[in-house]
Amino acid sequence: MKKSLGYVVISLFWLTACGGSSDDESGAPDISPPPVTPEGLTRCDQQVELETVTTDSAIRFYLERDYAVGKPGSIAAKLNNQNVSDYQFTWSQTAGQPLTLTTVKSPILAFTASQAGSYSFSLSVTNNNVTSTESITINVDASQTAQLPVRVDHQSSEGSAVSFRIDSSDSSVPSDINWCIASGPALNVDISSPEQALFTAPNINEDTISILTASAIINGTAVTDNVQLLITNEPDISSPYFEQRLANTFAYQANSAYADVLQDCVYSNQLQQSCAISQLPLIGQASEVNTQAILDRVLVSHQWMGENFEYFLKNLDPNSDFATLLESVTAVVISYDVRPSFYWVVTGAIYLDPNDLWLLAAERDTIIEAPDFRSGFGNDLDFLMPWRYVKNNSYTSYTTPRSIRTDRTPQQMMPDLASLLYHELAHANDFFPRSSHSSLIGPTLLDDYQRRSSASELVSDQLVNFEPLTSQ
Repeated sequence: MKKSLGYVVISLFWLTACGGSSDDESGAPDISPPPVTPEGLTRCDQQVELETVTTDSAIRFYLERDYAVGKPGSIAAKLNNQNVSDYQFTWSQTAGQPLTLTTVKSPILAFTASQAGSYSFSLSVTNNNVTSTESITINVDASQTAQLPVRVDHQSSEGSAVSFRIDSSDSSVPSDINWCIASGPALNVDISSPEQALFTAPNINEDTISILTASAIINGTAVTDNVQLLITNEPDISSPYFEQRLANTFAYQANSAYADVLQDCVYSNQLQQSCAISQLPLIGQASEVNTQAILDRVLVSHQWMGENFEYFLKNLDPNSDFATLLESVTAVVISYDVRPSFYWVVTGAIYLDPNDLWLLAAERDTIIEAPDFRSGFGNDLDFLMPWRYVKNNSYTSYTTPRSIRTDRTPQQMMPDLASLLYHELAHANDFFPRSSHSSLIGPTLLDDYQRRSSASELVSDQLVNFEPLTSQ
């Protein structure tokens, strides 16, 4: 264990001038619950019970008492006396008007139906190459009342940051918003912004469903909605690097030769030391780089994140600029709890905040809203560095408040994602440019980095030699 692997050190210039990222050479950024002053939520006067549906296997479904058009809903799945985190889940819709499904690899399937009718789903649960498959059918009724949509039902590991948000529009702005606990453990929740609930999932002894109820007044009518959180029991944190609870992730390409080592080597609360190059080499070391070789190294918390990244590589990188730069990383991690994006030499991976990848409003709903821990770094400084990215003297970034649910096009996604990748991959190619790949001897990339850094062989070292810094 290297004693130098410690706390995050982030350059203020990189934070302000490059749009937000870190390249720490020693420790991982703080992926932590939101820094808020929470308050204990009261329990609702009326508690909520889900309908339990047993099956011939260990799978149990948990259904809401009613589903309605325009109302966010979900189906939860648990396993008898077993932790769902030990299993892989795959949902598919088998009947009914097609739905936008963004949590098909989660034990909670979230959706919002736009038409009444019957909807059927199939769920496959796999562990140690043994798969159980069960089906479930629900009925969605026509909406008879005003809606207070709260998004989005999901799974979260104990100790992880959680966020829920109430939808609003110009014609239906909710007032007199209140939150309460309708089922599950006690929660300390930040509701300083009433339309948003932020908290840390409590520690539990077994997988537990928590239900919050939000109530409000819209156009003079009292409205309510429930939102579900499946809190999953997880192994104790033993990693000296990732000391805050991480989201559950999976290999985007299940048949990748690296599928079994990706999570353990780059995004695990049990990571004890850097993996050897023989286990997880740089992408450019292992094979001729193409889109498939890159996708084989993608680790995600949601299927749509991998799909959008694949679209980006295949359709928005015509000259293979990013494919070439990606040769110098071991993996690409895209997870709803990554904030900010960063590159980390200890694992050789690049970690991407999915805020730069969403295309559908339903995809954005799944991204945690825990604040970027760097947001207050400049508060004590009498200094501001304005900057912007422009094209034809217009802003290239596509920005819209989270409170406004809207889709965006790949072309609107492209500028922010491209600038982010250029920045983070510049760090990777500074440490391990393609010209160095054949000379890396390991046993880990960290060992090679320390040798190259001590010998002043980094690209940034060459730049400083060529153009020395002179300002005091």
